[in-house]
Amino acid sequence: MELIDAGRPARDYSNNRKKITVTLYEGDLKYTENGLNRKTGATEPQHSLTDPIPLHRLLEIHEDSTARYILLKPAEDESEKVIAKLLFDPEMTWKPDATYTSKNRLPQKDCEFGSYPNRSATVEWFGKAVDEVAIVAENEAIKPYDCLEYVGFINGKETFQKSSGVTSIIALANVPALESGMCPVLEGYEFYGAVKE
Repeated sequence: MELIDAGRPARDYSNNRKKITVTLYEGDLKYTENGLNRKTGATEPQHSLTDPIPLHRLLEIHEDSTARYILLKPAEDESEKVIAKLLFDPEMTWKPDATYTSKNRLPQKDCEFGSYPNRSATVEWFGKAVDEVAIVAENEAIKPYDCLEYVGFINGKETFQKSSGVTSIIALANVPALESGMCPVLEGYEFYGAVKE
């Protein structure tokens, strides 16, 4: 039987996963004074990262992630805490700057992570939605991957607390004990179905 060329497939599929931009942990910054520009062949200052994240790499939550600074790092081999995948090349808007007066410029020296402008990129989360929820006033310390449970509508907000069991809502950041406030969460975590210790 002869197959009929049906043309291009329809682009009407979707996995319904949330995609947002986050900060990436890519190690320290290395500076080379006499680097070679691959495009022009000219010698000029070059910057490189000790652990750049390649496209489509699986990611985990970095232990220093906070409510205002969700930080992702490359997932370890066979990790059970994979949470997202890098979808697009990280944004690189850096330029050398001897005075380091702008947050969008790089210093002309080696720097540790946190003391240079970090790269960010769009990632695909292995869950249904990324949201921010209120935490109970007398909260236990929450760390990334802790499961959260709904406790009620308090002070006009849907409020959650750390759960002793497994739920499909996990914390994406640290919230110190007794600090309540808001916590970013991933709802419908689906990569492994449940977080394994």
